[in-house]
Formats: sequence, C-alpha cells, structure tokens
Amino acid sequence: MPRPRAHLVRYHALFAPRARHRQLVVARPSVPTGPPGSEQAPSARTAPMSWMARLQRVWGIDLSRCPQCGGDVRVIATVTEPAVIARILEHLRRREHQAREPRGPPPLAA
Repeated sequence: MPRPRAHLVRYHALFAPRARHRQLVVARPSVPTGPPGSEQAPSARTAPMSWMARLQRVWGIDLSRCPQCGGDVRVIATVTEPAVIARILEHLRRREHQAREPRGPPPLAA
C-alpha cells in the first residue's frame, strides 16, 4: 500500500526530476510568467470541470446516478445539431401529450 499523496510513477535516467540533461528531452509548457525580468512561479493548471460536475456544484443535481434505479449513468452521445435537437424535443412533447390522454374502459369479454 503506497503512502498517502506519494507518487506512483517514478522516472529514471534522463526522465528523472534532477537529471542533468532532462531539459533536452522533456518539453516544458509555455506559460507566461509575467513581465520580462520578473521571476514568478507559473500558476498551477487545472483540468476544466465536466458539465456533470458543474451542474452538481451549482444546482445540486447529481447526473452521475440514475434517479430511478440509482445506477451509474454514462454519456453515450452529445447532440449539437439544432435540427436533430428539435426533432428529439418534438418527439418527447408528442409522447408526453399521448401519455396524458385518458384511456377508455377495458373491453368486455364476450
């Protein structure tokens, strides 16, 4: 069991953190550090939040769990074309309208 917050990947030879010629083989990100001549540490970069994480943070909606069964939910498609979105929404509106119409009594057995 590794210690908490310990790095699980260790680099050797030229990829080691203090290797003499490491800068020749490892690309450094080009991050502006401020005005020329000032020595500032570059700010830490973080990965952007996913849309599920943003909805959870702002509205308290947990989209990673199914509201009916509690199982994990995964993204299977992203629809961005307006025509396709309009067709899907129209289908859902029609389906919702049909579900609200009352049914008649069941047929009598002869």
